[in-house]
Amino acid sequence: MDLPDPGDEDWEVLAGWLELEVAAFVSNRKNPNQFASLVWRHFFASISWFHLTDRRGLVADWLDSSNDNVVNMAVHYLGYHQRHAADRVAELLEPYVGQPVWAPRLRSIMQGAEQGSSRRFFELFLRLVDDGTLDDPIGPIAGNWPFFEMIHGLPERRPDWVGEVLGHWLRRRLALILQVTPQGAKPRWRDFFNHAEFGAEVFHKGATGTPVAFIECVLPAVLEIIDAAARTEGEPPRGDAVWSILIQSQYPDDKDVLLNALRQALGTLTKTRPELIGDVVGRLQGRETYTANYLLLCLYTAGAEHFADAAAGLLCEEPWRLHCGYLDNGLRASKELVRAIAPHCSGVNRERLEATILGFSPDYERGRGGYQRAGRASFELLSGIPPEYRSRTGQSRYEQFERKFGGHPPPSQGIQEYIVGSPIDRQGAKKMTDTQWLKAIAKYDSEARTDWRHPERGGARELADLLGEFVRGEPERFARLSLTFPAGTNTVYLARTLDGLKGTVAATDLKLDVCRRAYAVCRLHCGMSIADLLGSIEEPLPVDAREMLGWLATEHPDPEKELWSGDETKGSPFYGGGILEHGINTTRGRAAEAIRDLIFRDGGYLLQFRPTLERLVIDRSLAVRSCVASTLLAVARHDMSLALDLFERLADADDRLLATQDMDRFLYHGLNQHFSRLRPYLERMLRSKEEKVVEVGARLASVTVLSNEDAADLVDQAMSGGPSQRLGVARVAARNIARDQSQSWCESHLLLLFNDGDPAVRREAASCFRQLNGESLQRFATLIISFCDSAAFQKDSFPVLHALKGSMHRLPGITCDVCEKFLLRFGDEDGDIRTGRSVNFGMVGTLVFRTYQQHQHDEWSKRCLDLIDRMCLAGFPEVKGAFDEFER
Repeated sequence: MDLPDPGDEDWEVLAGWLELEVAAFVSNRKNPNQFASLVWRHFFASISWFHLTDRRGLVADWLDSSNDNVVNMAVHYLGYHQRHAADRVAELLEPYVGQPVWAPRLRSIMQGAEQGSSRRFFELFLRLVDDGTLDDPIGPIAGNWPFFEMIHGLPERRPDWVGEVLGHWLRRRLALILQVTPQGAKPRWRDFFNHAEFGAEVFHKGATGTPVAFIECVLPAVLEIIDAAARTEGEPPRGDAVWSILIQSQYPDDKDVLLNALRQALGTLTKTRPELIGDVVGRLQGRETYTANYLLLCLYTAGAEHFADAAAGLLCEEPWRLHCGYLDNGLRASKELVRAIAPHCSGVNRERLEATILGFSPDYERGRGGYQRAGRASFELLSGIPPEYRSRTGQSRYEQFERKFGGHPPPSQGIQEYIVGSPIDRQGAKKMTDTQWLKAIAKYDSEARTDWRHPERGGARELADLLGEFVRGEPERFARLSLTFPAGTNTVYLARTLDGLKGTVAATDLKLDVCRRAYAVCRLHCGMSIADLLGSIEEPLPVDAREMLGWLATEHPDPEKELWSGDETKGSPFYGGGILEHGINTTRGRAAEAIRDLIFRDGGYLLQFRPTLERLVIDRSLAVRSCVASTLLAVARHDMSLALDLFERLADADDRLLATQDMDRFLYHGLNQHFSRLRPYLERMLRSKEEKVVEVGARLASVTVLSNEDAADLVDQAMSGGPSQRLGVARVAARNIARDQSQSWCESHLLLLFNDGDPAVRREAASCFRQLNGESLQRFATLIISFCDSAAFQKDSFPVLHALKGSMHRLPGITCDVCEKFLLRFGDEDGDIRTGRSVNFGMVGTLVFRTYQQHQHDEWSKRCLDLIDRMCLAGFPEVKGAFDEFER
């Protein structure tokens, strides 16, 4: 069929079959004529037939069609043939640029195109960058498709075009940032790169392979960004908010990749074509910004033989340029330049440069306490001049600096990563006596670390962590040692001792003594550790220990704010906005949990802690109340009536408390036996304005109805409510479908939820098939067929196919129906990885053959064979693999 040069006569042979397929696109239905579909498949992939089709004007007609399905087909067709007909594809698409409905179509073509195939197509790509069509390309399977993946092969084919792409993209990002910034507000420069996934190798090839083109396109855009994001006040060099710090790292981020590529291009051009660098020098030298100065110094360093005197003169005239480097060394770039140009300068300029360096004194050396650092910058820069090029005065001053600062300036190491541990290693600590431990604790009394020569050595917190490990090994020894800690000892040591004692075999009296000591000297700082240890003691607590725990639960000031709430923090919430997550990290919350543990083990504590419980349930903090809910679960173990009384007071708070984990658990366990008393809380949750609360309420009502029909009206209310309510019902129906006693209820609701208007609800309902592992699927035939006719199946067929494939039982004959419906709905997408459904086609092939094998002697065998024939005729590649597997 793929004739080398088909003509009009050849066209007449195929025209009728092709028209049938186009008509199917128009009606958005599967073409019943399978031979026509087979002809279309071969036609679609033919290069020679593409050119004939285009000459006859059909491609242009399809693009101009009023039927979206036909237009989308034509876009797919152009995308397939772009590599060999890029100029013509660009010509056909150009009239549609700027039309909103065409944005996703143009994006889809650009994501699969070869950008180096023609200049006209490449210019179309640049237009789409400029007008925002390619701002947010969405990936075909999951997640984002990185923008720069669209030029993945460009450096090999047209490295000189790489800079153009980057220049256009940078200007588009700048326009976007400024466009979304409200008047009078500061732009969100930290979002400039928007987590773009740069290919360092791509830009390296563009920068070094064609540096002139790269610099011409990229440098002006970078300078525009720097100028827009630069500070306007203060003395130079002025930083900018995009490249606020410069870092040399093995794993550079997006902005550093860009700057490194530009630096490489400048260096390459300076070494190979120094006569072309004059205009670039002028652009960089005319700015007083830190990043522009950094690029200028890098350029001069690379071309030191050519520009030594010019660079030295500039540093002498504008000494502020010496303050240029990286986060780990703010003078590194200028020091490297000094080292590079010193051997090539004239004697006069070298003397001037040395004098400028000796007189250089940054602000931090002139400020309060700066006398200790005074001269450090001069010492660092002077070390860049090789000894043989220093004057007598310069060498003398260098030696003075050596005596003051203790040797040569250390070489820059870049950004280093360390695991901060104890200042005393574990092996050394094993040999330490009690006296030596006390001396070490006295020495490392601060959590601040000042020995930056050994950044891996921690302070008090790290040594205390090590102490805690030793406490677990020798609890009685270190418990007694903690009782001898002098007044003023950093409280972290007592806290780690308490933590280490939890769960050990140390005598209860000794544990209590350590708690008493900590309570007396540092209850505010060690409250959580005291509560944890007291809650773990299994022997009856004495009165004073119970009083300590009661005070920690009700009087301790922590928490003072609701850190989980953005309203309280006036910014981003802590703990991910989790109420309970905050509660368990507070002293009152942990004390409530300690009381829970005691009551759970011994109901006798109920009477003793009753006053404390009465206060805990009305605690001012929602975070603390979320912890108290678990305490009420322990109370319910011994006295459900009291637990319900306390719960009613506990729940008299913000609705969001009702959706926390332990409030949910309390209601779940209580509703079965105390539905009438707890029903008002379900009603309240279903009326809440908080979506999470509504969802939990609907879920609890649905769980309850499985054993108590009195909750049926609440479920009906949820089913007719909003998406969050229906999501709660869907969770219960999906999770309980495999239970015999609840199958009927779950199935009746799932049949409705499969067609819910909300995609999240449909997706949750479809998850019911995950619960059928190990089940015979024959009894779920109605559910399966209904799913295949539902909106949920139209979006996601995987759950039911996976359930059938994973079944260890004989497959029901309706598996054939499922496969037929899948192929009817998705058959056109076979082999199209962009849909993410290719794995499903493989499962369908396996299921059809397996069903045939298990039903060879009943009415399903013929339908299976018909389906196999259809798959073979349609050319599904999965059929061959299924044949091979079947023959084994």
